[in-house]
Amino acid sequence: MWSSSFSIAPARSWHAVMAGLEDHFGENAALPAAQSQQIAAYLAANAADTRQRSKFISNLDPAATPLRITETPYWLRKHRPEEVSPREFLDPKVGSKANCVACHRGAERGNYDDD
Repeated sequence: MWSSSFSIAPARSWHAVMAGLEDHFGENAALPAAQSQQIAAYLAANAADTRQRSKFISNLDPAATPLRITETPYWLRKHRPEEVSPREFLDPKVGSKANCVACHRGAERGNYDDD
């Protein structure tokens, strides 16, 4: 799943996430229709592809609709095994590749520039 920062995913990914809330990575996250539509509209209006030259999707295949940030070329390039040891993701303080805030202090504000 994408981190809490909506601006790192293209609108098509947010559409896919919102359309599949009944089975959201193994959980039922379904919302009332009106609330779901309001959130979906906000996500689409503020998605990465609404911003000029978003680095998060700059190398993303236009036909691709990734549901996880860890599937994007940008994430894969920034987290190469020679840069970030796969063991770091096993650390209980990190927990998973999706826990951006464990390593990126500004992630909750959409700032991932640690380098």
